[in-house]
Formats: sequence, C-alpha cells, structure tokens
Amino acid sequence: MVPDSAREEFTAWLTAKGLDVQRLAPARGVSEMLDFFRNIRAEGCTSTDGDMLLFQWGIYDWGAGRHFELDVTRQFIALGREDDDAISQLHLTYRFAPTADLHAHGAGNRWCKTIGDAASFDAYIASHPALHAVAGADPVEVSLRYEHV
Repeated sequence: MVPDSAREEFTAWLTAKGLDVQRLAPARGVSEMLDFFRNIRAEGCTSTDGDMLLFQWGIYDWGAGRHFELDVTRQFIALGREDDDAISQLHLTYRFAPTADLHAHGAGNRWCKTIGDAASFDAYIASHPALHAVAGADPVEVSLRYEHV
C-alpha cells in the first residue's frame, strides 16, 4: 500500500469484513486500525518512524465546538521528502459530547513506532480509561480522513 491510498485501503479492509466505519464502536475501530497496521505495510516510507500509529484523547475545539475526541492515527513519512512535506496521516476519530466524566480523563497521547511495539500498544489502549469511558456511548461524529500535514 502507498500512503496516498491508505483511506481507500482501510475502507476496503473493513468492507471485506462486512464492517462500516460509521457503525464501528471505538474499541473495534481502534482494533481494526491496529490490525491494518500489523498486516498492511506502507511502501515508500523511511525505514525509521516511517509508518507508525498514534493514539490520542482529550477535549478539543477545532472550530465546531468542544468535543471529547478519541483518535487513532496512522502516520507516514515518505522517502525523498523533507519536513512536513514528507508527513501524511490517516485519522480515525470519534467525537463525543464533552461530559464532566470525559473531561476528567484529561488529554494525552501515545505513539507506536514499530510493528514490534504493536502488542504492548494494543494492551495499553485496550485498558485505557478513555476508551472504557466511551464504550457504549453514541458518538456525535465518526470520521475517517487522510491528509498531508
């Protein structure tokens, strides 16, 4: 897979399993992104930190009001490019109404820089309080987007 096709490839990955990104619970969505990372490797990326995952959570306002976000992002760094021109990202983001309970989880992130770190990264996310806090909650929005930074 080349990074520019990541959104389409991930959508096809889900479709082959009979899944729709808009109907995935956050735990399942994160799990699918992790499996996609493990099984479908990116081509044309730097050998170190060229294909990695980021898990992030917190209350943010990106111009559409405050929401609690739970996000897993696959970041690619292309060979032969420099600085931000080299970076692209596939984001799976869940947005929820910012309740007091969700606010109590603060904001933070954690990176998974290699395939070898995927198992411990998966365990970290699976036990993370922010993921458990949104289990069973209906998101205001689920988005899957690919962008160049």
